[in-house]
Amino acid sequence: MAEDGVIYTKQKLWSRLIIALVVVALLVAVAFFYHKYKTAVAANPATQQNSIISQVDSLAVTPSEQPQVAMVKDAAKLTSGVLAEKAENGDAILVYNKSDFIILYRPSERKIVDMLTVQAPTTASQTTKKAS
Repeated sequence: MAEDGVIYTKQKLWSRLIIALVVVALLVAVAFFYHKYKTAVAANPATQQNSIISQVDSLAVTPSEQPQVAMVKDAAKLTSGVLAEKAENGDAILVYNKSDFIILYRPSERKIVDMLTVQAPTTASQTTKKAS
């Protein structure tokens, strides 16, 4: 009878050990997939753009429209005078089309480098319509 008690205790110990290993394995799997999910969300371009927009909104009063966001990959290729002078690789350009407004933002320093108002060139047909 004493041997039965020892065997029963060993079986109980093994079953508890197996349950503990299964629980630990499940926790590791959950942590792994949660980390993968967070990495995928952070790498999403829409998430990055929304983050840049909210950072700029916290630094300055911006137009109420949704801007187009472009990241500067090669500052040497910029043709606009002011943007070409001040932009660096990694900067963000926020373009507010309806307001004719551009913001050059440097995420690495969390600062606005420049704010520009853009005037669209008028064509001859627009000029004649205004004169009429």
